Amino acid sequence: MYDYEPAAPGELSVREDEILLVFEAEQDWLLVQSQNEGGKAGFVPGNYVEAYIEDKSPPIPQVVVPPSVRYVPALFSPCSIF
Repeated sequence: MYDYEPAAPGELSVREDEILLVFEAEQDWLLVQSQNEGGKAGFVPGNYVEAYIEDKSPPIPQVVVPPSVRYVPALFSPCSIF
């Protein structure tokens, strides 16, 4: 949502539109990992970011209908089994 420059050790620099992975929320701070900069982790103020939920709808299940199988009765006499 907004750029943030760290003001103390343990904080993470983030840029607008950067996607972060959130690990923990502590009061007004979030422990996050950046997908940029080699995956660095640190704290950022919660009011500098907003939730982003990727819309990955599950694929529509596809049903494969096999071709019709004709039933052909087997011809055998009961004595041919034994």
